[in-house]
Amino acid sequence: MVQHIINVIRFVVVVIVLLLWTIIGFIIWIPLLIRMIAYFSGMITISTFRKTDIGEAQNRLNFAIEFYINGFKKVVDVWKRDSGEEIKLKDNESLSIIPLLKSLAIDIVWTIIFWTITILWFYDLGNNGF
Repeated sequence: MVQHIINVIRFVVVVIVLLLWTIIGFIIWIPLLIRMIAYFSGMITISTFRKTDIGEAQNRLNFAIEFYINGFKKVVDVWKRDSGEEIKLKDNESLSIIPLLKSLAIDIVWTIIFWTITILWFYDLGNNGF
């Protein structure tokens, strides 16, 4: 009986997280995708002139493309995982949160700038027309 109640609570939490990710993930994903498309395009241009490898740029673009869907996958993976199962770090993974927070801060600033410019642009179009 207790396990059933825990499972119901876990299910409700997962549904709430999925709903939040649907909105928040999308808000973050669009600017990230546009930034990585621009970065990839720039790296293609540079690599054409300098014959450099674009593997890192391709990895970043693939990350951006898969970002939104991977958020849903991670939530579902947590749902499927046994609650008593211990999460193990890979050998090269660190528990330091500082680099993650720096990266997150950059993405948040970029997201705010992107959506502010987009909203102001559409607002201006609505008031002044094309």
